[in-house]
Amino acid sequence: MTLENWKTVFLPEVTFFQEGPGVRKSQFRKEGVKLLNVRNLVNNKLETSNTETCISEEEATTKYKHFLIDEDDLIIASSGISPDTFYKKVAFAEKENLPLCMNTSTIRFKSVSSDLLDIKFFRYFLMTDVFANQVRKFITGSAQLNFGPSHLKKMKMPLPPIETQREITKILEKAEGIRKSREQANQMANKFLQAEFLHIFSLERANRENWQFEFLQELALPVKGAIQSGPFGSDLHNSDFVNEGILAIGVDNVYANKFVIGRGRHITQKKYQELVKFTARPKDVLVTVMGTVGRSCVFPISVGPAIITKHIYRISLDQEKCIPEFLSSALNWDTEIRKQLGASITGAIVDGLTSKTIKSIKVRIPPIQLQIHFVELLSKYNVLQRNQLVSSHEIGHLFDSLMSKAFNGELVS
Repeated sequence: MTLENWKTVFLPEVTFFQEGPGVRKSQFRKEGVKLLNVRNLVNNKLETSNTETCISEEEATTKYKHFLIDEDDLIIASSGISPDTFYKKVAFAEKENLPLCMNTSTIRFKSVSSDLLDIKFFRYFLMTDVFANQVRKFITGSAQLNFGPSHLKKMKMPLPPIETQREITKILEKAEGIRKSREQANQMANKFLQAEFLHIFSLERANRENWQFEFLQELALPVKGAIQSGPFGSDLHNSDFVNEGILAIGVDNVYANKFVIGRGRHITQKKYQELVKFTARPKDVLVTVMGTVGRSCVFPISVGPAIITKHIYRISLDQEKCIPEFLSSALNWDTEIRKQLGASITGAIVDGLTSKTIKSIKVRIPPIQLQIHFVELLSKYNVLQRNQLVSSHEIGHLFDSLMSKAFNGELVS
């Protein structure tokens, strides 16, 4: 295909964009018009139910009337983002989301002319590496990564004729629909495992009331450091992290019953020798104590040497009393334990758990054979999950390939 009819344009030539105002905390209300938050942008959807902050209807319709969002506005996050995952923070405003007012750290887009730019086509552009690379070029901030309208004014995009945009959009929508169907199947599988856990160990089981409670400390091996968090303060600084070496486990590695390496962080072999007492051993239960508190998984043997960091607790269990996979699932899903975690969370700024809290968690211990039965079910589920993961990767690669071809002029002729 020829690209003779394609142009390269600056974003202001084809889009109107607007950043949200800096609404102060003193203006926040529990009722009125909801304020948009970056947390509302979840996997390419606008989920307004997960926040509660509002401003008064009077302020929204007077002082901030020019920031009220319209149906089909395209919304992005512009603060606290990563170029690698930014594509998930792009979503259209729907009628059910309204009324809604812009707020800081968010930007909305409109097409300056529907005959010039299809806003759905533009949404896909914002999800491309072409856009992400421009974000990397302009992005600022050390703790939180930010960009704004001044950066967007300098950014460019490839622009085919409007008919070509619409044709490309139809193809990408079909591919995206397949990817979302795969994701929904994965989520259903996750819910199935949780439902099975709750069924097997539910309160309704006649024998459950006879199961003994044990403090978590009593389930751990009777050795020093069986329940321990990672190094603090002078033991480990950001400057100690390197691109390759011994894995340093953080909260972003620990999900509900799943250990994810991701991009990871590492320390040198020399630093590891200083911190070897913080080594995570295979079958240790890992628990997050900051951020999303109480998330838990079992550390797998396949990862190799690794240490825990300060926001992770390692629990080495006496496996004759309690199987690690059972405890991890109980920490994630057992309602009695989740209530204890919720009641014990401390910290004025960021939620957190203390060593004393973790050691004093009471766990209702079922017979070991029942624990083994669940672990066998979990093993079968993990095989299914691996197969689903392969399928998800294949679909993801297909979608990425289509996106690349689409914005290189190779998808339609």
